[in-house]
Amino acid sequence: MQIPSAITRFAKDEDGTFLVIWGIGLAVFLGLIALSFDLGRVGITQTDLQSYADSAALAAAGELDRSSTAIVNAPNAAAVIVDLQTFGRGDRGLSSADTTLTFLTSLPPNDATDTSGFVTTDPTQARFVRVDIAAHTVGLTFGAAFRALLGLSLIHISEPTR
Repeated sequence: MQIPSAITRFAKDEDGTFLVIWGIGLAVFLGLIALSFDLGRVGITQTDLQSYADSAALAAAGELDRSSTAIVNAPNAAAVIVDLQTFGRGDRGLSSADTTLTFLTSLPPNDATDTSGFVTTDPTQARFVRVDIAAHTVGLTFGAAFRALLGLSLIHISEPTR
C-alpha cells in the first residue's frame, strides 16, 4: 500500500518552519521577562522585611541597659517602629504583630549555630535581641500561567529574618 503523494509532500515541506521556532522563542523570551518581574517582587519583599527587622532590632536593643525593666521596655520600643510591606499579599503596614523578639546573653560564633543556648529571660543578662519576622507570601502575578501549567504554588519567604 502506497502513502498518498500529498501526505509525503507535506511531510517534506519546510516552508513556515522558522515561524514555529520564532513563536516558541518569543514565548520563552516573554516568560523570562515575566519571571524577572516576579522574582523582583520577591526580592523587594525580602528587602522590606529585612529593613523592618533591622529597625525593630535597633530600637529594642537600645533598651537593653541591664535594668530590671529592659525586657519589658524593649518590645515597647520595637512596637513604635512601623514600616510598609509593598508586595507580599498587597500593600500593608508591618508592625510588632509580625515580629517575635528573643533576648540573648551573647552572640553565637556564627549564623549556623543554634541560638537556643544563648536565650535569656533575665533582663539584667540580656545584651542582644533577635527579631524574627513572620513568613509572608508573595503572589507571582505574571507567573500565574506557569503555576497553572506546572502546578506550582506561591513563593513563601519563610527564612527567619533577623
